[in-house]
Amino acid sequence: MQISVDGVAYQWPDEAHAAAASDRPLPPTLWDNPGAIRLATILGGLDLFELKLEIDIDLCTIWCFQQHREGGSFAPRLLRDIRTVQRALHDFHRDEPHDAAELAKFLVWASATDGIFNLGGDLRYFERLVRQKDHERLRAYALSCVDVCFTNYSGLDAPMIVGALVAGDALGGGMESALSCDFIFAEEQAKFGLPEMLYGLFPGMGAYSFLMRRIGQAKTESLILQGDLYSASEMAEMDLVEKVVARGSGRAEMNRHLGRLLRRFNASRAIYNARRRCFPIGFQEMADIVEEWVCVAMQLSDYDLRKMNKLAAAQGGRLRAAEQSRQLENGTA
Repeated sequence: MQISVDGVAYQWPDEAHAAAASDRPLPPTLWDNPGAIRLATILGGLDLFELKLEIDIDLCTIWCFQQHREGGSFAPRLLRDIRTVQRALHDFHRDEPHDAAELAKFLVWASATDGIFNLGGDLRYFERLVRQKDHERLRAYALSCVDVCFTNYSGLDAPMIVGALVAGDALGGGMESALSCDFIFAEEQAKFGLPEMLYGLFPGMGAYSFLMRRIGQAKTESLILQGDLYSASEMAEMDLVEKVVARGSGRAEMNRHLGRLLRRFNASRAIYNARRRCFPIGFQEMADIVEEWVCVAMQLSDYDLRKMNKLAAAQGGRLRAAEQSRQLENGTA
């Protein structure tokens, strides 16, 4: 896990309690801040596989980068890791409110995979469960997706603001997860879309709820039924993306935005709370939509399942291409 202080990055030891044994000294500002050490120890001690964490002490921000080791979608393990981080931050605010108020004001979701934010649901997993007629496991998976999205929407039930930096494609559940955040920054090359209608499904993990509050019923249903891809600029024109930035500048632009929010944090958070009060979304609403989704999924034809499988294969190909590109850049191919 990486810690940034005054723009300088330091590597925290893998063993959460071995900080004192590190041969590279951590910055004095961190040693002088017991709360920062407690937060780093808590997050560094989490058993994470699909997420890479960074703490920016100056901006009171926790960055969560999806690594997509098991595919570019919401694999069950990624969902577990996301929920683990959400719970850890919620508990930190509950147990150490003073330290949390000084150190953990923002949570930002991003991706470490070039060109991919998140490609949505785990389609191979869907297909297998549908063919096995395993209603319960499919419902459990869908509810776990709703759980992480609703927790983002709720600000982790803690005094935090949640943002998303989308620098690649956010499709299906990937778009839903971004929409669950208080705001979205997108790099100009990012694409958004809800392609579920292509294989006889619909986005059932929050898309309708999040979109309807922002763009109304007619536009929401049109966007879902058409299943088109949208550029970052088109998303901004629909007021679904707060700001579009140049390729490669997302992190820097997000940091500038977080700095502005930090200077008026209480008022900014109150605005997002006011939005939730005026356009409330309940967990039960989202869970009820999941029941509809499971019912439709279990009625998919063999033709639809084959289309789902082809799309899953295409997603896998994109992830392999992204990994090869990364290796070439690092000289490890």
